[in-house]
Parts: sequence; C-alpha cells; structure tokens
Amino acid sequence: INLAPFPLRKKEMKLNKILKEFYEKPFDMHTDSLFRAQLIQLENDKFVLAVTFHHIISDAPSISVFCNELSQFYNSTIMG
Repeated sequence: INLAPFPLRKKEMKLNKILKEFYEKPFDMHTDSLFRAQLIQLENDKFVLAVTFHHIISDAPSISVFCNELSQFYNSTIMG
C-alpha cells in the first residue's frame, strides 16, 4: 500500500486505519495463512512492515527469534 502521495495528516489517519484493520482481522484456520505481513510505504524511503501471527504458531520466544532474524536480514541487506 502506497501512502506516499498523501499529506502527513491524511497519511497518519490512513495508516492508523490500515493497521487497525490488519491487526483486528480474525484468522480463518481453514482458508488463511497463519502468518500475515503487509508493507506500507509512507515516503520514497520510509516503510512500515506490519506482521501478525496466529497464536497457534507463535509465542513470545518465537516472536523474539523472528524479530531478531528479520532485523539481522534487514541490516545485512542494507549494508550490502
């Protein structure tokens, strides 16, 4: 989702609405993935990555591992 063209105030309102809907959407165990991610562009070089897991596949330690590995991947990617 690209919010870059919008003015700051409108961008903040749209981002809040998108994130609220993203995180409040229930999982359907029969049709959905148990992991969801959505990338939202705020500026040419500024993004928000929203991630959610169904509780059946995650707990605090596994989320911590995921965040650490994602951070390491991101940092190694931007550093070349």
